[in-house]
Formats: sequence, structure tokens, C-alpha cells
Amino acid sequence: MISYMSVDRVEGDIAVCELEMIWIEDSRTEDYWKKETIMVDVPMEKFENCGPVYEGDVFIATHNDETVVEVCQKDEEEKARRTALMQAII
Repeated sequence: MISYMSVDRVEGDIAVCELEMIWIEDSRTEDYWKKETIMVDVPMEKFENCGPVYEGDVFIATHNDETVVEVCQKDEEEKARRTALMQAII
């Protein structure tokens, strides 16, 4: 499955991430607050081709249920969309 994954925090060589359990295409149309997500620990080595990793970054990842197979790329557009959603409720 290909889904969005956001970085909650970095703890040494592990990124603690919130992984959506729906296809990326469905994520773009569903209510952000109603999506099924799980927390996963992802080794920092999986981000090697994505540049620096910071709290709040959003990535596109392939996974088999809770196992992240590959972190494909950083998605700045999705990060901006989520930031706007959060600011709208503050």
C-alpha cells in the first residue's frame, strides 16, 4: 500500500511516525480527522534519499500493514495542507 506518513518525533536513529492505513488517493479526499492511522517506528536509514527529517514532515511511504517497506519522498504540498488545517482550528 502507498500512504502518507508524518513524523511525530525523532529519537536517535528512529523516527516515530503516524502512518495512514489508507491509499494516498483516498487520503486526499477523506476527512483528515477520521482517517485510520497507526504509530510506527521507522529506522532513519529508510529516509536516506529524502534529505533531513524533522518533526511534522510528511512523506509518501510504501508499507505492508504496520511494516514500512520504503520511504519514497517528502511531500511538502501535503505538509502545507495539514498545517493549514491545524491553523484553521486554532
